[in-house]
Amino acid sequence: MVIKITPPEITEEKAHWASLLLIFSILFFLFSIFGYFFILYSLKSTQENIQNLQGTLQAGKTGEQRTLEEKVLAYQQKIQDISLLLRDHKKTTNVFEAIEKFSHPQVYLTRFKLDSEKAVLELEGITESFQNLAQQKVLWQGSPFFKEVDIARVSLVENGKIEFMLSIFLSPELLTQ
Repeated sequence: MVIKITPPEITEEKAHWASLLLIFSILFFLFSIFGYFFILYSLKSTQENIQNLQGTLQAGKTGEQRTLEEKVLAYQQKIQDISLLLRDHKKTTNVFEAIEKFSHPQVYLTRFKLDSEKAVLELEGITESFQNLAQQKVLWQGSPFFKEVDIARVSLVENGKIEFMLSIFLSPELLTQ
């Protein structure tokens, strides 16, 4: 038994489509190569134009204009630096106003120490009685500016007066207003 294989018949219509596809592929390939070189040339000429324009721009400036421009840029940098400092600045003078507003009339403060980074205030003072000291602590604890008031030290001194030291934890809003 012999097996006979016959090749498929190629009609003119199929050959015509194959020829058109080949021609289209060759044209697409040629246009791609042409487009690549055209873009490459355009890029080089555009870069040369940019360099020429920058040279013209620099040549058009006088020495006085360049000096003035450098001064303006230096001032601009200084303004940016100062604005950074002012944004992070803590207004510690508000602490004095809060202490004055919420101080007992018979409590005398003798020492003031403020740590603005930790928002801690240490006060030392003298008063006539424990009752005055307790009232002072209640006044500061009731204030929205002070978060916590701790009595760090209390001692009796001559003439029956009371010497004390307070640690006060400040609210952050007091230092930023």
